[in-house]
Amino acid sequence: MEIEVTVQSQKEFDDAIQRYIESGYELESHTEDNAVLRKKGFKLWIFIVLLLFLIIGAILYYFLSDDNVVVLKRISNSNQYYCRECGISLTDDAKFCPKCGAPINWEDENDVSAQVTDDNAFKI
Repeated sequence: MEIEVTVQSQKEFDDAIQRYIESGYELESHTEDNAVLRKKGFKLWIFIVLLLFLIIGAILYYFLSDDNVVVLKRISNSNQYYCRECGISLTDDAKFCPKCGAPINWEDENDVSAQVTDDNAFKI
């Protein structure tokens, strides 16, 4: 948008330049009888469009992003044993793994694990 302002005297000319500079305009060129001042205008519609894109982007990010889930379990028993085949925790009186059915060998306490062979494996 271009506005043309006409003044009668040099004092009015200088005062008008000063008023426009104080209101945020920048002096681009200045001659004895002509001055060009420019101010960047704020376009509300551009702001609204950008705001809508930001809101739509945030909504899409929320609904399309992956959920990261971490499950932490605290083991209170320090003598907890696990099945060597499937890794599930075992109770102290288990004879077979409750998940994979492998028989539990409790004879060697240092190496407690499920020993599965072709003869005694649990089959579904």
